[in-house]
Amino acid sequence: LSIVAFGLAGENERNRRLLARINARKRVFLTGTLLRGRYAIRICVLSFRTHRDRMEEGLEDIAAAVAEISKETA
Repeated sequence: LSIVAFGLAGENERNRRLLARINARKRVFLTGTLLRGRYAIRICVLSFRTHRDRMEEGLEDIAAAVAEISKETA
């Protein structure tokens, strides 16, 4: 499995909100976990047949959600 964990710097709640925003778009589904007490978002690509356009859609959703969360905390 190809798993990548990431998140925004700051409080755990901020990353929980980010995950909710990403998943609300319903194009990709990511999960969260605690790593050494910090909340992280995980993306897992299960198939070697995953097309590039699906990955790009996921990255677009992540970027858009980051922009929304950043506006809230600015």
